[in-house]
Amino acid sequence: MTRVLLAASTTLLLLAACASQEEATSANSLQGRAIPSVQVAVDRDRGLDVAQRWCASCHQVEPLGSRRTAAPSFMEIAQDPGKDRTWLETFMGEDHLPMPTFRLYPDEQAHVIAYIESL
Repeated sequence: MTRVLLAASTTLLLLAACASQEEATSANSLQGRAIPSVQVAVDRDRGLDVAQRWCASCHQVEPLGSRRTAAPSFMEIAQDPGKDRTWLETFMGEDHLPMPTFRLYPDEQAHVIAYIESL
């Protein structure tokens, strides 16, 4: 009887340890991901602000802005039928040297895409 209780206790302890290991693994897998806690309304004006701060050193971001030769203008990007929302979302999530390797937050990306689509 003692052996049965000991075996059952050991089994329960092992199961509990495995369950806590799985919980820790799932919590760790969420680290580093941008999970918005609130839904943000997409705002093209905010997209222009973000683009002026992060993109304007290489891209012409406004129709009346000064022309940059280092990269295509946002107007050229907006007029290219192959560069739709899906393309822009994918492009913004990847490295494209010689572009700087900074990453916009998901809400900033959505704002910039809304701005490009408004052009």
